Amino acid sequence: MERQKICYIILTCKKYINTRCKWQRENCFEKISASDYYYLSCSPDKNSIYGWGTSDDYYSCPLKYIAFFQNMNLQYDWYVFIDDDAFVFPDRMYKTLEKFDKSRSLYIGLQMSHLKNLTFMSGGAGFVLSHSAYNMVKTYVRNSDMTVVQQERQEMGQGDVSIGQWISNINTASPNSITLSSTGIFFSYLPHQNEIDLHRCETFHYLKTEDQYILYGKLIK
Repeated sequence: MERQKICYIILTCKKYINTRCKWQRENCFEKISASDYYYLSCSPDKNSIYGWGTSDDYYSCPLKYIAFFQNMNLQYDWYVFIDDDAFVFPDRMYKTLEKFDKSRSLYIGLQMSHLKNLTFMSGGAGFVLSHSAYNMVKTYVRNSDMTVVQQERQEMGQGDVSIGQWISNINTASPNSITLSSTGIFFSYLPHQNEIDLHRCETFHYLKTEDQYILYGKLIK
């Protein structure tokens, strides 16, 4: 059976290119080809840093996603979206995604429903789009007036909320186009608070120092 192809789309900014991005590459992605991860910043740089002239603050996250979908044509089975302060266990991610049907249009992650009339997947620790779901979002972004779309919610400064809103709009126009799947595999906190989670999670969020990336990187090596 052909091995599934997975890529990682990572939100970052210039401030963290030489710190978080470097630590993440060295401790999470050491065994992954540099052609399989894409850091989204405000402008391009070395080491798989992409950018298209957006602003570079917190509220630019949706703009970076918009620019990514407008400019990139990728061919993978799965697209994992995370932040630069998330730790990833690629082998665990691969084994987990093998349990899903890659031919379906899936939006996978830790489901959030605290915003009125919107369910979305938490972004920092990661969410996943299957290939067909990725293509639907890409088509939606390229064919929509994104100025209007961005004004739909006050919370749209958050990248994960933006993706969730776009998928909601897609499903409103064509019901059940993309299936939401809440797996409970992503954790938005440091796993040393719960050692059981540390040994079963695929990703976790809120790393702050190089020592933390190195500490958890030892579990991969």
